[in-house]
Amino acid sequence: MTWWRRVFSRDRLESQLDAELRDHFDRLVADYLARGYAESEARRLARLEFGGLDQVKEMCRDARGTRWVDETAQDVRYGLRGFRKNPGFTIVAIVTLAIGVGASLSIFNVVDALLLRPLPVPHASELVTFSRWIGKNSSESFSYPQIRELASNRDLFASLCGIGTETLFVGSPDELEPVGAVWVSGAYFETLGLVPLAGRLLQEADDEPGAAAVAVLSHAYWQRRFGGDRNVIGRTLTIEGQPVPIAGITPPGFNGAAIGEAADLTLAINAKAVVQPETKDEGWITNDARWLLVLARPAPGLSLDQLQARVDVVWADLLRRNLPVNISDAQRQRTLSMTLRAEPGQTGASRLRRSLRTPLVVAMSLVTLVLLIACVNVANLLLARGAARAREVALRLAIGAGRARIVRQRLVESLMLASAGTA
Repeated sequence: MTWWRRVFSRDRLESQLDAELRDHFDRLVADYLARGYAESEARRLARLEFGGLDQVKEMCRDARGTRWVDETAQDVRYGLRGFRKNPGFTIVAIVTLAIGVGASLSIFNVVDALLLRPLPVPHASELVTFSRWIGKNSSESFSYPQIRELASNRDLFASLCGIGTETLFVGSPDELEPVGAVWVSGAYFETLGLVPLAGRLLQEADDEPGAAAVAVLSHAYWQRRFGGDRNVIGRTLTIEGQPVPIAGITPPGFNGAAIGEAADLTLAINAKAVVQPETKDEGWITNDARWLLVLARPAPGLSLDQLQARVDVVWADLLRRNLPVNISDAQRQRTLSMTLRAEPGQTGASRLRRSLRTPLVVAMSLVTLVLLIACVNVANLLLARGAARAREVALRLAIGAGRARIVRQRLVESLMLASAGTA
């Protein structure tokens, strides 16, 4: 019988154990009766040979390997009774832990999402992102022409894409819904290495001038708006008043590569002129319109340091070739002093990461200190409660309880308090 079955079949096993031990005892009595002993003497001798029934049962339970489960359940029941008898202590301890744990978890969730959690894409550790630097000032924003020029360097990048975020309105004029959207260059999904759940994802051809606008839905938005209906592929979605066909659906768990900004809709950058025709003359694809984040996958075999060294040359040449004609010498020198810095991009692209890194680390340190103070306060409460229960412990030791058993009972109580505070 497996361990789990022994745990969940405890009552049946106890009944079988009682019957088996009783049968052994009766056989011993019968043997002594057959030797000519009186019944009372036969039972006495059988009891001496067999040993105490309860002691034999305990030995059998130990051999079963599930004794600790029964004892832990006893400790839980005992702890619950103790907490019920001391509601003041219980409430103070749980609230203290809840404050410390809640604050720590809240800040850690932000730190995890912005700084630690990798994108749910294949080989996320290979991704890199870029920032522009002039002296100590930096920016993560690039123009569309800059992204296309960088992406054309196939000896440096297996693929490179630009990402811009915006809130778009979807639906009929009387039922408009604000939806998080990303404008991306054609290599976006190629860079991430994603495959569609249904339909197809955006391709290079979708980002060419004059290409028809198509939209890719996130899995979460598809479930929320269309209830998981796979027949939506090819159906028209009204975005900013323009009919846009649905091309595909991203895999579950993927909400975009721009951290902190959900991508319910993904559209090609050149589709902006179709979806938002009023922006056609606003110059969002000019060299001066820097509004896109960059995410890239280096060419095979290139380390981050090697990529940085080669990008420095490419970037300097790009700046020289795109210098405006009518600028002063100071502006020229400042522009040419701009450098490009490659950084690990496994957590995605973000304009917030650099500015929030130090405040988040400080906040995480502070809430960790709050959690430590909460733990110390609860430890003091437990020590005071333990001192008040000294007579109880002495009595349990006197009647045969082991020190390990008492320590385990205290640990179970502490875990129960910690679990309640965390919940």
